[in-house]
Amino acid sequence: MRNVVKGAILCLLICLVTATLAGCLGKKNGASGNKDEAAKYTCDVAGVGAVVGKMSSNVGIAIYKIEETNVLGGNPFMREKAMGKFIVVSLVVHNNQKDAVTVDNSCFKLVDKNGREYSYSSDGFMAIAVGNGGDTKGFLTELNPGIVTNFVIPYDVPANLDISQLSLKARGGMTGKDILLPLAVQLEGGGTIAPTTQPQAQTQQQTMAQTSTQSPPSGADMATLGGVYLGEPESSLGRLGQYAKRNVQSDGYVNYVYGDIEVQCANGQVCMISSNSGSVQTDRGIHEQSSLQEVLNAYGGGYKLTTYNGLNLYEYVGPGGSTLRFAVNPASQRVSYISIRNI
Repeated sequence: MRNVVKGAILCLLICLVTATLAGCLGKKNGASGNKDEAAKYTCDVAGVGAVVGKMSSNVGIAIYKIEETNVLGGNPFMREKAMGKFIVVSLVVHNNQKDAVTVDNSCFKLVDKNGREYSYSSDGFMAIAVGNGGDTKGFLTELNPGIVTNFVIPYDVPANLDISQLSLKARGGMTGKDILLPLAVQLEGGGTIAPTTQPQAQTQQQTMAQTSTQSPPSGADMATLGGVYLGEPESSLGRLGQYAKRNVQSDGYVNYVYGDIEVQCANGQVCMISSNSGSVQTDRGIHEQSSLQEVLNAYGGGYKLTTYNGLNLYEYVGPGGSTLRFAVNPASQRVSYISIRNI
């Protein structure tokens, strides 16, 4: 299935939705002329502040977020595990040219102190794209003049690679001039924002888990969501009413979308259940918008934690291999969605 999804995503050439980022300016630090690679670039990013980068061939580039994680993929059926670790770099890209430019993930590479270059991970990119509903921004993306947008680019690097020893080699489009940026979120005024790392998040949540009074989830806890059970016959889903959408995939999986819940079936049985609203809850009463503390109180600290696309993914694995996931917004510390699936 993963190969089918990856192939389909790579074939998509769609009109992409761009993020509007206000207050983005390119400022020359030296004499006027064609040496725009030496120009300073600033952009005011919502929730971050004014970040500082550089101009490359009159295209502004700045880093506004850096994450380290071992696994990528918000979609239960498309997750990618790093061979080492993933460094995910979020960029602002601003076309100040008079013509459209084509920007691709290959325009951006990590470089270590020994001059070794690390290209982006195509598998990690596909996992991110599928989790974002098929958004392939970063794959031969054309930016018209004046457009400001963001790119989220994953790199699979050795697990022991020190992020502080890396730089970002970037080009403002396929034919742009190379510039070198420190791999850091640099703020106007001289401050920086530290990378978000999985071990730091784990330590914080382990502290919260100490207040848990409930036993770890059993196989029964891991098998049902919103009254639908893993392994139940596909034919029994009629009790949920008329589905809003039904899709049969080429690999035989059948997806059903109802108002509050999504169900996937294989070989005539339910193999995945995912919430679509706060009315769907687990056997222990957890639902969308439940707090993280409520999750930990209900299910304990025996979870596996990964991060993806700004969400912390808390996963509990049951005795039979089923996995219960709570996707938590780290800012609000509340559940964004819940899924249960057979691995």
